[in-house]
Amino acid sequence: SPGQVGYIDALANPNINLIGVLGNAGSGKSFLPIAQAIDDIIAGRKRKLVATRKESGVHKKIGAVKGDQHDKTKRDNHAIFEKLLEVFKMWGLSEKEAIEKTELLIKPSKGMLPGQEIVEIVLPDQLEGRTIHDATIILDEAHGITTAVMRGILGRLGDNSRLVIMGDFRQINNKQLRQTDFNKDDGCGLA
Repeated sequence: SPGQVGYIDALANPNINLIGVLGNAGSGKSFLPIAQAIDDIIAGRKRKLVATRKESGVHKKIGAVKGDQHDKTKRDNHAIFEKLLEVFKMWGLSEKEAIEKTELLIKPSKGMLPGQEIVEIVLPDQLEGRTIHDATIILDEAHGITTAVMRGILGRLGDNSRLVIMGDFRQINNKQLRQTDFNKDDGCGLA
């Protein structure tokens, strides 16, 4: 569609560091920036991909979940994992090879400090206090976050980094969020 062509053009332009997109499920709003981010990493234009999305109720009890941070967030970030698999399969890898490549990129190696993964999938609050350089930061499911969280994520953008914000306002199911954050004219909405 013409909208997708404009989106692809914006993603390919290294001078655009903030992109917002609204769209239906299956329109490519998540897949396209993940594919571009992996291409940027391979070409040496970026160092990493950081993906974040709204928190689910599970995260309120995350301390009780066994495993490392990767294990704790894997279930809720399965959609991002699936998009990475699609990218690698599109590039000709078998299902098995795509899974291995995706796991290798996401799961930190022994001795690696948090945040050193090539693909980092985190909760929005795990970005606090960080400035992320040389990366594509993807905020998926932005329709479910508050303006305070949005402001916090915008503040993480460092040198040679890009933020891609994606959402679908028709999927807002939080009545309080719908009545407050997106109805205020405070300059922090998605466009």
